[in-house]
Amino acid sequence: MICLGGWLPACDAPAAGEAAGAASPSATAKDAERCRQLIGTAGVDWAEKGHGSQVVESGRDVQDVGEAVRRFGDTARAWTPDADEDFSFRFLPDVCRLVPPDARNGDGLVTLKAGPGTFPLEKLPAGKLEGGGRVADAGDDVKLVAWELDDRVEHSAYVRCRAEGAMSGQETRVPLEVTMTDHFDQDAAATPRFDLLLDAARVIADEAGCVNDPELPEEAPEG
Repeated sequence: MICLGGWLPACDAPAAGEAAGAASPSATAKDAERCRQLIGTAGVDWAEKGHGSQVVESGRDVQDVGEAVRRFGDTARAWTPDADEDFSFRFLPDVCRLVPPDARNGDGLVTLKAGPGTFPLEKLPAGKLEGGGRVADAGDDVKLVAWELDDRVEHSAYVRCRAEGAMSGQETRVPLEVTMTDHFDQDAAATPRFDLLLDAARVIADEAGCVNDPELPEEAPEG
């Protein structure tokens, strides 16, 4: 797993596939099926631990993963080298949102988004970003970003994913992005966020059918 210069204080916490504390599944996992398919039962348990009580899934403005990756594919196939400088439109729909039971239509305690990358990969060199945040490479095909934001905790995985039918170079200029936002303190929830994010990214990349077969690690690397 990855600490990224102190961004993840609990670097000795259980991996994403392990429940934090008790081994029994979350009692509310059945109420969060869409999210559980992305971040697992351990991810739902992590959200409940961070919130301090039960969470459920909100369906308000949440898109099916299949539809999200279809949108990614359409955007990727629309990219051409000639239009590269003007190719700035990105739309990342929510594909998972966990909320308190009494706020099913509210903002998410944990939200995952997926779609065409907000930035091309060359704009994300490993190290500190000028605009705030830190980037680490997780192999040749994945970049992990911890953003510096005042109002939320946000982490992103950028995957070098060539969509079927897209032009060569698209996978670096319009990568697949999966972003997870939460409103917990950095110390509040033990399971490392990047491990959960990679769990979701593997599911979404598989659904996207990346023709270049990118390698996504099981866990965020140390470093």
